[in-house]
Amino acid sequence: MKRFTLTLTLVSFALLGFSQTQQGAIMAGGTASLQIQNQTSESGPFSQDSDATTFSLGPVLGFFIVDNIVVGGNLSATFASGSGQGFESSSTAIEFGPFGRYYTPTGIFAHAGVGFGFRNSEVDSGSTPIEFKDNIFTFEFGGGYAIFLNDHVSLEPMVLYNYRKTTDRDASDVSTKFSNIIVQVGFNIFLHSGD
Repeated sequence: MKRFTLTLTLVSFALLGFSQTQQGAIMAGGTASLQIQNQTSESGPFSQDSDATTFSLGPVLGFFIVDNIVVGGNLSATFASGSGQGFESSSTAIEFGPFGRYYTPTGIFAHAGVGFGFRNSEVDSGSTPIEFKDNIFTFEFGGGYAIFLNDHVSLEPMVLYNYRKTTDRDASDVSTKFSNIIVQVGFNIFLHSGD
């Protein structure tokens, strides 16, 4: 009997999740993420490793073009601080770009997206601080699970692989490339045409 009750409960949650991702629905929400990363900066023949902690917040808006597939856009504000071999740094970045997701009837989803934007940074090595202004390109892919709290609201923990390249706006041969794993939690509201 316990096994039957557990199976019935799991099927009910799967069907509840499926009803949220029908064609024509709108997904609006936001994400928060914390990243801990190691990066290598290169400028000509010089290379330097550093560690950084990054916190990001961003709204998302998507439209289900067919059942279970949403496409949309996001905007992200990122604040970072780091340290390395004799320096400390801080930066603020703004990014925007498209994303897509495929939701399974069980709530598991796959995610992919790209982003474009800019970053302003300051590095202090004990003398006069140096400011940098960069352009950003990023892509990410991963997956997660939509936990539907009711007919319209979900929490979506996910794990992403993220690649990012920044290029100095004044010297295009100066760039930073890094990749990291992101653990992120999204909060989304699903609106249907009949709501």
